[in-house]
Amino acid sequence: MITNSLAGFNNMVVAEIRAAAALTTSYVAATVIDFQGANTLILEFNFTKGGSTGFRFKIETSNDGTNYYQEQEMSQAGGVTSYLDNEREVAVSDATAMKKVEIPMCAKYVKVSAKALTSGTSTSLTITAGKLYI
Repeated sequence: MITNSLAGFNNMVVAEIRAAAALTTSYVAATVIDFQGANTLILEFNFTKGGSTGFRFKIETSNDGTNYYQEQEMSQAGGVTSYLDNEREVAVSDATAMKKVEIPMCAKYVKVSAKALTSGTSTSLTITAGKLYI
């Protein structure tokens, strides 16, 4: 018997934020997500390899919809804490790949940008985003 889970379709809103389009080696932003009230970002990537070896994406958040701040990653070495721009990389060996990530976060607006790892023809990426309310 199937039981209700904490995260059901009534708790999630899903939309395509980047239609299938050629991917270059420069970051291109997808449609901004109104993330108010949500606490988990779900990203689904549908990638066609073409001449590239994969893709990178970055996440930026905003409280006013104008000024965006890139997600940071903390690194510690020798007693020094450093913060670096966080970019996520997905290497792909097959002709097509479907990848999914779930990221807990708190923000009013979220912007996802993506770029190809290497230049090449016929590389394409679609991004679907879900915001989960738990």
